[in-house]
Amino acid sequence: MGASSGLNMSFPSRLGLFWFVADGSTKSQFLSLSRPWAEIPEIAGFKTLDEGHVDVWPLLRRQSHFLRSFEYEAFPRGRVNWAAEDNTWLLLLDPKLNSRPFVSHIISLWHLPTDRLKVMTDPHYRSSEQVGPPPETIP
Repeated sequence: MGASSGLNMSFPSRLGLFWFVADGSTKSQFLSLSRPWAEIPEIAGFKTLDEGHVDVWPLLRRQSHFLRSFEYEAFPRGRVNWAAEDNTWLLLLDPKLNSRPFVSHIISLWHLPTDRLKVMTDPHYRSSEQVGPPPETIP
């Protein structure tokens, strides 16, 4: 399939959902659920995780005492999908994350092809909590 051309298969691109969480202005922690692009089935011209933020949040809350007092929409979040029509990767995110440090962090961790990436804010992703800068990305 032509859609995979240009992908670095030694570090496969990923699709998934994520949050940046922090206690105030401290550095954010990146929490996510993702899978390699090749493992996600294409349905109606898109690839996306079946799970949503509301499905994954209870699992994260059980693993962290800090998160237990927050609902899933409290922290800035987003997701990465893929559209077959124009072979485009869609980074949908909270407006609080629409800046170079956060976007670059996601691109680096999930090996997203920047030449085919659309970054868009999404009206569903509005958070109440403030977060500090993303953690350092290890190349």
